[in-house]
Amino acid sequence: QTYEFESRPPEEDFGFRLVSAARIGHVGELKRLVLDGGCDCDSVISEFGIFGTGRSGCFTRSELGFAEERTALIGAVEAGWLSVVELIVGFATEGRANLNVVCHEWNPRGVGGAGLRGSYTALDTARIYHREEIRQVLLRAGAVSAECCSRPRRENPFFIRARQDRGEYANSGWERREKQ
Repeated sequence: QTYEFESRPPEEDFGFRLVSAARIGHVGELKRLVLDGGCDCDSVISEFGIFGTGRSGCFTRSELGFAEERTALIGAVEAGWLSVVELIVGFATEGRANLNVVCHEWNPRGVGGAGLRGSYTALDTARIYHREEIRQVLLRAGAVSAECCSRPRRENPFFIRARQDRGEYANSGWERREKQ
């Protein structure tokens, strides 16, 4: 599901809630979402922007648009929250998270391009953001760079938005499902 302009995802969008909690360093909320809510710690969200605007939002119809994928772990690394990274590393040792989820930056035609990263993991993000302490924690936990991982098959978020515009959207998994 994509959301146009500055509108926020609905409360039920747990991927967005996970990344938001990680970005602000809210360890308790992240624990609650994963342990009590059954959220997938590896959920990938895409956030849209336009080159040269200096702000983010959903700009899915522009040739200058881009989409950045991230997980809660990548969001925590970007924000520099070691406590959240350590929590997710703990989830990984329990089998509740994967430290090597590969994300992409997209343009309307595909992965990467001018001014965009191609594929990256949390370890790559720690290196790019100069988060040395976090990088060391990730390395000790077995995290690797995207170049050592297989490339995931995910659809270009711009294509998803175009289908939504045509009314062809069906729930692709963001809607809440009760734990079995």
